[in-house]
Amino acid sequence: MDRKEFLKTIWRKGIKPTLLIVVIYFCVKFLINVFRDNETERFIIILTLELGILFAIVYLIGFIFSSIISKINSKLPDSVKPWLKKITKVLNYIEPIISGIIFYQFWKKDWITAALLIGIILILRITEIIEKKSQNT
Repeated sequence: MDRKEFLKTIWRKGIKPTLLIVVIYFCVKFLINVFRDNETERFIIILTLELGILFAIVYLIGFIFSSIISKINSKLPDSVKPWLKKITKVLNYIEPIISGIIFYQFWKKDWITAALLIGIILILRITEIIEKKSQNT
């Protein structure tokens, strides 16, 4: 095992799950604070957070069960696959908007938490881009 494989293994098996647990912790902490406050935008915040949590759960399920999901996708009929691609594209466009709203709410509560969360997500996005580049070449 060379250094690159070692770092990828550490990232995949140690750092990434830890970061996901930390993000989930801060999301739950934020939800508790939202339910304590009785503001007029409470409904919008709750709806946005529910969508964000839904995206996070779908991502975690996809991350954990990626081999099973790929087997299921291979067995789906060809008429369903274009619809899944369209739904995936729509969700990929909606996800940054919901993330932005969640970041804004975190920033209003505590800027350190928001900065930490933004940094983690940026690191995840950069690693995804690097992995896609390395797979294409």
